[in-house]
Amino acid sequence: MANRILVIGDTHCPALHSGYIRFLKKIEKKHKCNRVVHIGDLVDWNAISYHEKDPSMPSAGEEYRKALKQVRALKRAFPKVDHLIGNHDALPTRKAQTIGIPIEVMKDFKSLWELDNWTIHPRYHDLVIDDVIYRHGDKGKGGAMAAYKNAQSEFSSLVQGHLHAQAGIVYHAKYLHYMERARTEWVRHKGVGLRAGLADNISYVVQRLSIHYGAPARLDDELRVTAEPVAFGRVWMDFRQQVVRRSDDKVLASADVRVACIALDSGRPRRLPVNMLELLESSLKTNSQVE
Repeated sequence: MANRILVIGDTHCPALHSGYIRFLKKIEKKHKCNRVVHIGDLVDWNAISYHEKDPSMPSAGEEYRKALKQVRALKRAFPKVDHLIGNHDALPTRKAQTIGIPIEVMKDFKSLWELDNWTIHPRYHDLVIDDVIYRHGDKGKGGAMAAYKNAQSEFSSLVQGHLHAQAGIVYHAKYLHYMERARTEWVRHKGVGLRAGLADNISYVVQRLSIHYGAPARLDDELRVTAEPVAFGRVWMDFRQQVVRRSDDKVLASADVRVACIALDSGRPRRLPVNMLELLESSLKTNSQVE
């Protein structure tokens, strides 16, 4: 008889959602699950990550105590679990290795988090149950639809965690890249070369941005990105921008962006160059005539 597997996604304690355990128990009961797999990153360890630190966040000790409280609640709900060590779970041993502390003096993961009846699988491990591969996801192929690509590569059904935005939709920050490219191409199309500006110690930076997301762009959607100048001053210019799905003209995202002109060497504000001012004046005059 095949197993009925309940997969617990990355929980990142102490950031576990308050309703997640109740949700998992409902799924377990509904589908009569007889085995539980935690796909990895039980804990977050933000305080000891390799990324830049935020001083307003909890200390490592405080984060550990808060995380342990949530881990205990998860263990009470699911006393027997196969757990796959994730990259966040492994941060203490990774940090120890970085500074030369031998692994022999480190507390093991099961003891650290009081997981007596859990089976702990090492980082990068592939757990195979009924010919299905379960892995955390910090190995193999990445990018969009990573699990699908890894399943193809392994010639097997595959379940993975790690990547938190793999639903086949465009990541929210990507829209900012699309809009930046649209502004650049608008300027280039109007005959103002940005490379010449660099030679004159001129650069441009986003000073202010307000964006509204209306609907997600999905894989294979063909998009149209607009950049319309709406106002300018001595050192700044405002754009109204949209990301539109071509198939139905649905506005997926809209933004108001202020771009400032700066001196490349010092980063201080400087006047917009004459050719840019002329372009903005002409464009706003044309737009007002159309309206």
